[in-house]
Amino acid sequence: MPTPLESLADSAEYQGGVWMLVEIDLGRIRPKSVRINISLPETMVRRIDSHAKAGHMSRSAFLAQAAREAIERAGRKP
Repeated sequence: MPTPLESLADSAEYQGGVWMLVEIDLGRIRPKSVRINISLPETMVRRIDSHAKAGHMSRSAFLAQAAREAIERAGRKP
């Protein structure tokens, strides 16, 4: 279990510091990648590759970003 903030704030070791609580979206931290096998029309793959290259991204990174944005637009967090 994490140490309660009150215990740390009262410690002489941490006097004079600034305390912040930060919410972290764990979905944005790079979890273990999982290999998948999908089939797409050849022209779609070419378009994906073109956009990925223009954005200095891999095909996988482009597809992950596109999926994340679509999910967020739909109002759901990944």
